[in-house]
Amino acid sequence: MTQVSAFLHFIGVGILVGGELLIAMIAMRAQKDDNALTFFVGFLYRIAAFMWAGTALSVIGGAGLILTLDYPISGLFIVKLVLVGVVIGISLVMLLGLPKVRAAAAEDFSGVRKSTQFKQLDLISRLNLLLVLGIVVISVVM
Repeated sequence: MTQVSAFLHFIGVGILVGGELLIAMIAMRAQKDDNALTFFVGFLYRIAAFMWAGTALSVIGGAGLILTLDYPISGLFIVKLVLVGVVIGISLVMLLGLPKVRAAAAEDFSGVRKSTQFKQLDLISRLNLLLVLGIVVISVVM
């Protein structure tokens, strides 16, 4: 059971970290390139499904590891759990913001970069990336 839990946890974390980095790279490119922006607006829904799957796998696998390994609860572990909760909350906000960005792009594609919805999504996406990377660092330190 421990090996299955570890496998699920690390696959989920890999998907989550890889997806966050991919979104960040495409978002940076979309700031200057209209073709990248078109791709980015359409791509967000597809990558969101993978990101949620990665989150689910990492949480399920992590819970399995906690249950099977008699894991000591430390301060760092509590910080990690809180950060995971914040990442999930931010991801929900991002998911709810996607239709607004798509609507803004459909209404005025050339001005979507200046729209409040796009700027907010970009900002919280970067924050989410930093938090996910922070979780990985804490996991390595633990």
